[in-house]
Amino acid sequence: MARGRMIDKRISKSKKIRDLKSDRSRVLYFMIYPHLDSEGRIAFDDLDDLKIEIIPYLKGWGIKKIGVALNELADIELIILYPNKQKIAMQFEKFEDFQTIRKDREAPSKIKPPRGTLEYSGVYRISPALILMLIPSLSLNKESKPSCLGKDPNEIDIKLTQLLIDLMLQNDPKSHIIKSLTIKRQEDWINQCRLLREKDERNEREIEMIIRWSQQDNFWKGNILSMATLRKQFSQLWLKAKKEKFSGIKEWLNES
Repeated sequence: MARGRMIDKRISKSKKIRDLKSDRSRVLYFMIYPHLDSEGRIAFDDLDDLKIEIIPYLKGWGIKKIGVALNELADIELIILYPNKQKIAMQFEKFEDFQTIRKDREAPSKIKPPRGTLEYSGVYRISPALILMLIPSLSLNKESKPSCLGKDPNEIDIKLTQLLIDLMLQNDPKSHIIKSLTIKRQEDWINQCRLLREKDERNEREIEMIIRWSQQDNFWKGNILSMATLRKQFSQLWLKAKKEKFSGIKEWLNES
């Protein structure tokens, strides 16, 4: 944050701040605010790194409690958590609503915006619980774990779900399905991907190939609009892609 940047006092009466479940999440929100760059972003290695940088002297703030507080902030869309290279990035929503940013006096952000469209649109979100579960040092309590997942998600399922979201947005940047993709639905998509791998015995490269093929086919890109549908139609999609000799399928089918 640039020296001299002022935050409008109206932020203390924000309805979203009011709707947070705990004062801990409110304190964390305001403690992070001064550390954000000119686009309202910050990146950190893990929650230990965030704690050292943001709240080094506050007692009783273990990483589990920080993780739960971040989940509360993301659940009501005050922040977006997303992967950025080898770090975890955070985007504050409506960052400029409570301050005037003089971008001519501040360095441009070095952190890429959340993925979705080419420019950040506020549409795309990754479930905070899923991002936090990827941090080895963090083990959230039962209340903060997604209820619809049979097992903790892994990076493969998140990456494949991300791919489907990205390609759907390329086909339709104003997709109402992606706009209404709540945290719970995202978790369900990732769980469907896990089941496709573990129960249906489809490997990562097979799933990636079918996702890419389905989203470039004139018929299927209008019909494969969720991970559940992809899983249900997978065998049919596989046979169709094989028949059309989709680029790369020979290698993945071990065909000459």
